[in-house]
Amino acid sequence: MQDVELPLVRTFLVLADELNFRRAAERLFIAQPALSQRIARLEEKVGMRLFDRTTRRVELTFQGRELVPTAMALVSAQENFASRASALSSGRTDELRVAYTVSTGYDVVPGLVSRFRHHNPDVEVLARETWGRDVVAGLRTRAFDVAIGRVFDPPDDMEAIVLRHEGLVATLGEDHPLAGRTSLRLADLDGEQIMFWPRELAPLYHDLLLSICRAGGCTPRIVHNPIPGQRILTRLSGDVLAIRPESCRFLRPDGLVLVDLVDEVATVPVMMMWPREHRSPNDVAAWRRNAEAFADFAGWKGYGSPLEARTS
Repeated sequence: MQDVELPLVRTFLVLADELNFRRAAERLFIAQPALSQRIARLEEKVGMRLFDRTTRRVELTFQGRELVPTAMALVSAQENFASRASALSSGRTDELRVAYTVSTGYDVVPGLVSRFRHHNPDVEVLARETWGRDVVAGLRTRAFDVAIGRVFDPPDDMEAIVLRHEGLVATLGEDHPLAGRTSLRLADLDGEQIMFWPRELAPLYHDLLLSICRAGGCTPRIVHNPIPGQRILTRLSGDVLAIRPESCRFLRPDGLVLVDLVDEVATVPVMMMWPREHRSPNDVAAWRRNAEAFADFAGWKGYGSPLEARTS
């Protein structure tokens, strides 16, 4: 296989996200023919077809879907390299690298980062989105200093706390038969097509959501999200729905309806995890104090609850 340039990888991710050549070209500020040429060049370099194209739709091939997480990690590594180089060149050597999983990026992480920067202006915060499966390895290799995620099972060399328990909502297209309801119980979703992220990317969160569904009397027909991330929600239509944390109200695309799930079991945690032995213990301790103070100030439900409550 030939060497693959990073700009081609970024182009691949944008098209994988949009599944539409016009929208992807607009995001990249290039013409559609130029986008098609880039994708063709990438497919030639990797020696396989990454997209199935027809006059009506664009879809990732199996090989394309399998390459998305690796492509995301490659782009993230390049961004980490550039950020670290920038910090060193400007004389800033004190930094805190915060990993966060996708669904904590609505309001939890922005609030924590903003408060920490206000109270610790000399520490550079580098926040990076990641997947649950990569958190422990990233902390052990010091790619991350701390991690914020939905559900962790901390190994012996890690510590973790619960910051919050958050309610869940059903996310439906406006044309879904249940879109007119003011509230729902999980049992109302029994047998419905529910979109889940691929289990291999976030196994603990995937299994937690599935166990919550079953505890509430719902056996879903699982539809796997072909594109990791949140933008796929813009394509919910017909009978397919998703279950998301209630903070996703901050990023509700047009054409979607959010309906509260009122079951007692319909909550998910937000957790923080960090290594017991750390290169920057003072910064990690400051981040923990910051997170605890923010949780207390925001009145987050479930703050400080036992890990066994939702991680088993």
